[in-house]
Amino acid sequence: MVNDVLMDTLLKYPAKTEAASGTGAAGQAESATFAQNLEGAIAGTQTGTGTEAPAVFDSPVATDEQTSTADTGMTNLFSALAGSDGNLEAILLMLCAMLSANSGSGMGEGGGEGMQIMMQSIIEAVTKKPDAEQEALRQTIMNSNYDTAVLDEVNDKVFKASGEQIPYEAWKPSNPPLTNTAENRNANEYAKVINQFDVENNGRYKVNKQGKGDTYCNIFVWDVTKAMGAEIPHYYKKTTGEPVSYENRKAENASEMTANAMMDWMLKDGEKYGWKQVSAAQAQMYANQGRPAVTVWKNENGKHGHVQVVRPSETPYDADKGVKIAQAGRLLYNETYSGKIYGKNTLKNVKYFVHV
Repeated sequence: MVNDVLMDTLLKYPAKTEAASGTGAAGQAESATFAQNLEGAIAGTQTGTGTEAPAVFDSPVATDEQTSTADTGMTNLFSALAGSDGNLEAILLMLCAMLSANSGSGMGEGGGEGMQIMMQSIIEAVTKKPDAEQEALRQTIMNSNYDTAVLDEVNDKVFKASGEQIPYEAWKPSNPPLTNTAENRNANEYAKVINQFDVENNGRYKVNKQGKGDTYCNIFVWDVTKAMGAEIPHYYKKTTGEPVSYENRKAENASEMTANAMMDWMLKDGEKYGWKQVSAAQAQMYANQGRPAVTVWKNENGKHGHVQVVRPSETPYDADKGVKIAQAGRLLYNETYSGKIYGKNTLKNVKYFVHV
């Protein structure tokens, strides 16, 4: 039974709690408590409060309806747990347990839609870890006692994928799972693309992570516009404005686009790449249609400027509040208004651009 495998996995995994308590016995007891809580969550159908996953995973044959219910339940469970830093190692071990108990289905299309969504939640949780922590986590999993084929699959589908999708290192390009094109613009899809970067919590945008007062508003704009098929490049040729790929940045002697440089690029070269300057109200209108829109403020004193993503709003544009935005930078917001970030005098110097 899968439940028995999960229980056994957690009962034999006191590493994190041992480190916290200093005693193996205490760690064992805490792991057992967590395992019991998890068992209750999985078996919640007995009380009508949880997922129906056990009825499916313990059955030799499951109907499509049962599989769908199981997918949803397990997806919700793993998504919730993967968001908790303290449980990520246990989650990955449980994933190994599930793959071992359901040998043959794997993480591919045969694993079900729920498995795919669950995997994405785990990958996103791993992605938020710095490289050193990811590697330590990977070593822990790879040194566990699961079958080599299971461990290789987890290594390929989780750890390699997390490094390729939204890397912790801001200078590397992101390749997120959700993207968009001009043929599929709408507010809902645009919001999904923005939300997947989890700007308030993602280590990629962490303030001062190099200890140099570093911030990453330009990287966030790069990430979102790239995912929307309307890339404002991070690497480019200053002389021509031409975007340069990450792989060719050294060979092409590319410059990195700062927030201040983004204003210059938008005004001089942006139109060649589909960007046009608009008013604040127009920027909000276009964003509400699912079209990529940004705000750009150039600091004429030579210090750092600032850029933001204009996101869809459910309410009409209000000049006092400004456009609805998501931003990295000194302050991290997935949803707020530009008027909360800028004073009135500065807000007058902000320019707005939309990709059409």
